Amino acid sequence: MIELPFFSGLWIGFFIVALSSFGVFFAHSLKTIVLFSAITLSGICFTIFNTDLLRSSEFGQFIILALCFLFLFQSLFFGFFIKSEIKKTPIFYLLPFLAFVTMAISLDLITLLLGLTLFALCFVAIASFKRKSVLLLIASIQKFYVSFLAFSYGIACLYAREGTLLLKDIYLKLNRGNWDELTSIGFGLLFLSVLIEVYAIIPLIGKKNEL
Repeated sequence: MIELPFFSGLWIGFFIVALSSFGVFFAHSLKTIVLFSAITLSGICFTIFNTDLLRSSEFGQFIILALCFLFLFQSLFFGFFIKSEIKKTPIFYLLPFLAFVTMAISLDLITLLLGLTLFALCFVAIASFKRKSVLLLIASIQKFYVSFLAFSYGIACLYAREGTLLLKDIYLKLNRGNWDELTSIGFGLLFLSVLIEVYAIIPLIGKKNEL
């Protein structure tokens, strides 16, 4: 197997993410959004895999599997909410509680991303209950995918530079303040992801039903 130099791998992953992200931004159908999001995620996974080769570690394989699982998990649920007439059932009321608890007990960035993903599913489900228009749902889901990919790329950058995703280690890094450009990009993407998710949620919580 041909092993690329570490920084060459970073640039290849970056170009895959940069090019495919245009498709995520400008797509209008859910299938197209999911397709380009999957391509973007492959570029992120390539960056993590390249980092794993440098570190001679298997932790990156776990990160890749976790990101792919979360991506598939939310894609299946988003597709279900778009295509089906959702009725209020008690199980959906557990989602906000589960999302809050997941974020509250998070010890690493993967678990934190799981909490954010559950929150995205919660608000899409609530919008489905309120019979929001399909176009509005797709627009918000598109932003949720952008948020998910931004957080995932932030994870890839921090893993490439710091070799850890534990919140306590990242907190120490913030306190020391001795990070470089790659670490700054990673932190920036994490904060950007949260802002985008909030921006995606706002149209879904209006009181007026849109038919």
